[in-house]
Amino acid sequence: GPPNPAIGDFAVALDLTGRGERLKLTDGWVNVILRKDARLMTSTLTGGGLDSDRPAVLVLEGAAELTDSTVDASSQGVRVRVAGVLDIRRSAIAARVGVTASDGGGVEIHDSLIRGKGIASFGLIARGDSASSGVYATNVTVVGTGDGGSVGVLSYSDGAGKQSNVVLSNSVVTRAAVPLRRDAMLGNAFLKASNSAFDPTLVISEGM
Repeated sequence: GPPNPAIGDFAVALDLTGRGERLKLTDGWVNVILRKDARLMTSTLTGGGLDSDRPAVLVLEGAAELTDSTVDASSQGVRVRVAGVLDIRRSAIAARVGVTASDGGGVEIHDSLIRGKGIASFGLIARGDSASSGVYATNVTVVGTGDGGSVGVLSYSDGAGKQSNVVLSNSVVTRAAVPLRRDAMLGNAFLKASNSAFDPTLVISEGM
């Protein structure tokens, strides 16, 4: 069933528990759910990603991998939550919201491209909401949509006692009105960028 029980329409193209390779997944509100130890490689995903509860790629538990693949989402690209951990390597993700870790999820992303779609795009997001979450990016290029609402990388915490973590290394953030944004509404928000290219005059940091 869906993460949000209020959402009844939760069509899934593939629920993967093992290894998938050279697959073409189209449509479904969710292109693929990656279960514990699932590995999706050299595949193309299009048409999924309706909203934050139904992203193109959803990880709910355990460690999973997305490698050498392309994701072209309607809105939401990848979301990792509920103690899921996703390793993304050499992949390209096009979405209004590229990659999100929330509710205790974690993402390690290497050698990949995140490209915004539509308006007010977000590239990488870590949310400290019901539990602490993190995104750790190395050799990643984030390309925003160029409009005034676009954010490249966001570390956002609105859960008391919870923390969002973003670590950006050897990466590029471009065409984003705000390349890096840190918002600590209730909990703690951590954002560190090293050896990376972005406009420091456009960075926003709010809260503790």
